[in-house]
Amino acid sequence: MNNAPQDPRDPYAAAEGSPFADRLLVLDGHSLAFRAFYGLPDSLKAPDGQSVQAVYGFINMLFALLDDHRPRWIAATFDEGRPFRHELFDGYKAGREDIDPDVKVQVDRLRPLLDALGVWQVAGAPFEADDYIASLTRRWRDEYPESEVLIVSGDRDLFQCVGDGVRMLYPLKGIRDSRIFDAAGVEERFGVPPHGLRDFKALVGDPSDNIPGVKGVGEKTAARLLGAHTTLEGVYANLEECTPALRRNLETGFDAAHLSRELVTLREDAPVAAPADALEMRYTRADAAAAMRALGFETTIRRLPQAYAR
Repeated sequence: MNNAPQDPRDPYAAAEGSPFADRLLVLDGHSLAFRAFYGLPDSLKAPDGQSVQAVYGFINMLFALLDDHRPRWIAATFDEGRPFRHELFDGYKAGREDIDPDVKVQVDRLRPLLDALGVWQVAGAPFEADDYIASLTRRWRDEYPESEVLIVSGDRDLFQCVGDGVRMLYPLKGIRDSRIFDAAGVEERFGVPPHGLRDFKALVGDPSDNIPGVKGVGEKTAARLLGAHTTLEGVYANLEECTPALRRNLETGFDAAHLSRELVTLREDAPVAAPADALEMRYTRADAAAAMRALGFETTIRRLPQAYAR
């Protein structure tokens, strides 16, 4: 484990003599798997000849996160099945058909390895991974307000969750080349606080998920409107203050804005009930080593984090 001193300003830092910080680490499973899949060569093969770069990269990111942040608890969420948002909008996430199907194959190989490492996981329609993260974050902060939640994801929708006791690690080039956002950082980046991001994205949309937003409204305009009127309802209640062109765009985009807000709003009622001890990462070395050896990760076995072994 990394023995570098913890930031003394961090109230969740590991207590003297303890290897763990008072922290829940929540991983956006597919976000990290995609990053590994496209960031590493497909020449990384398991003994059966199948590519496993997403699995290998994910585990290396996991070990780096454990080393750097020393969470006492850990959870991973995944997308699985058809999300309810498709019932709201047929075009939701349209344009993602070009994603390599091997990503799913490798995620299916990753999850048993996470089981062997003692990582608690959750997935299942009609909710998406983001909804599970939002639900788990809310429940955890309600039940364990003295501990921190650190979300790890490259999905900006999850900035909605940031707030008191909740931060988000957003990878840039790599898991150790990243930025950790608190509420002030989110507001600095977008011009609105985390709780305003649903209305912000209702106006600007999100091409990556085919969220329409309002045509002609960009980030600066959305931040200015919400800075003056706080909510989407406030913006539409004060259209007379807008320029004629902006007012016309907002009026034309009324339905799209409200649909977009419904699509980007993270649900907090996904089933995530689990006692804290279920989320404590603990593994048996023999089981973890066998799972890694089956994937050809011989050298990675030597890097198993000893503090988390049973």
